Order: sequence, then structure tokens, then C-alpha cells
Amino acid sequence: MANKVLVNNIPSGRYCGDCSGKESMSNVVYAIPTYNRPHRQKTLEYLLANHVEHVILFVQNRYEEYEERYGNNVQIVRTKADSVASNRNCVLNYLQGHKVVMLDDDISIIHELDEATGTWRTQGPSFFEFAEKAFDSAEKEGAEAWGLYPTHQPFYMRGAREKFDYAILIGTVLGLFAGERRFDEQFRVDEDFDFCMRILLDGKKVVRYNRWAADAAHRTRGGCQDDWAQEEQYAKMLEAKYPLFVKYAPEKKSKIRVVRFQLLEELLHPSPVPQEVGDTLF
Repeated sequence: MANKVLVNNIPSGRYCGDCSGKESMSNVVYAIPTYNRPHRQKTLEYLLANHVEHVILFVQNRYEEYEERYGNNVQIVRTKADSVASNRNCVLNYLQGHKVVMLDDDISIIHELDEATGTWRTQGPSFFEFAEKAFDSAEKEGAEAWGLYPTHQPFYMRGAREKFDYAILIGTVLGLFAGERRFDEQFRVDEDFDFCMRILLDGKKVVRYNRWAADAAHRTRGGCQDDWAQEEQYAKMLEAKYPLFVKYAPEKKSKIRVVRFQLLEELLHPSPVPQEVGDTLF
């Protein structure tokens, strides 16, 4: 059985509003917001198998079942959240000032693509070593968040640019500098899409690393499948909020994902107006 490592000695079992980490720390904290899945925590099992320290479960319900099953292995925080977005905000409130990798609770493994072969790399740095460097790189570039390739499919990943500075990150794996920004709790789904759009429209960066992807079992038993049943409603809300960049697309599984990043980049970073000799620009 693994030894539980507490972050800043925050005791297990407290509510997310009780306290937050105040001291800066070099170690990354791995936070798993979870709902209704005490029976199986695939992401937690993956982290513990790789001897990752500084792991916290943020549980919305069935706290006693989580505590009984995992309490000897990991720090558990019960939250008063009623959605994915509000549970993510509990993570950020609790860990403000930290570097946080926020992960869905149904991840089996996180792979790196070997670009030369188009298959998963079997040797080299682990994702957890990569995460430390990803924060360093993102910080140097002034990025507020980073993420991974959205699908666990080497065929589509091969040939993609190594990273994008203007991208929508999916919430499966999010690297966040836990500051003042929060998720909009109006969005019970697509909260990750909205979060990234607000960062970009504030003139900030997010970075997507396209050589890494997580194998996650999305929309399976437990979790927040009831909210996904209302996905069309939230897709229309995104279109109404960002009409220049988002279009409701009912034929798509996601109901959205038409984003005009070239237009966004031009609005945020317009090309300088060419100046003719002798002209004065006011």
C-alpha cells in the first residue's frame, strides 16, 4: 500500500473551502476531480503505479466510500460541488498558487508519440517528467494553461505540429497555474472550451503539446453522463457567447468545434499597417 503524501500538510477529509495552499512549491500537484465513481479510479491507479506523489482526489459525493477504498493511499478532499466546473473550481481554490495537473478520473495511460514510427514511444521520459518541463516551457512563453492532443490516436497525431499556441484544450488533462481565473459554472459541460476561449480573448496563451495524448474512457458509467445528455444546450450557449468563433453543429458528436483561430489571432495580434515613405500614422 502506498504512503499518502499530503500537500502542504493539508489534512484529508476537509471541505475545499476550509483552506488553500499558501506556500509556493516546485512540485507539481496532481488533482483528480471525481463524481460517483468510488468503485474504480483508473487515473488514481495509474498515478500510484508510477509512484507519483502529491496526488489529491476531489470528490463530490459518496465521500465515505472513497475514503474507505482509497483513504490509506491518497489525500481526499470532499467538495460541495454540483458539476464538473464547480469541482474544478474547488481544485483551484484549494491549490491556489500551485502548479496543478488536473486529470479526469478515467485515464488508463498517457502516451508520447514516436514521430519517426507513428507508434507510442516505449522508452524515454515519462509523462510525469514531461509535465514538469511543460510547466517551465509554458511559463517562459507566458501561457496560462497547457494540455495534450485531444484524441488518443497516433494516426491523426503523426505530422501535427509539435505544439500549438492557440488551441482549445480538452479537460482530460490540463496543466494550470492556479491563479485567479475560474471555470464558468454556467457550463455543466464544455467548461474547458469556455475556459480556454476566455484566456485567448484576454490576449493570453494556452499551449497544446501534440506529441502526448491520454487514453481515457469518456462518458462511461458513473461520472456526469446526465449532464452530457444536455450537450446541445451548452453548445448553443457557447455559440451565443462567442458568435465569431463557435458554431453550433448538431451533426457533430461534440455539437460544436468550429473555431476560427486565424481570425482570433488576427484580432489579438493584428499585423502592422504598412507605412509608405513620407506618411505619418496617428
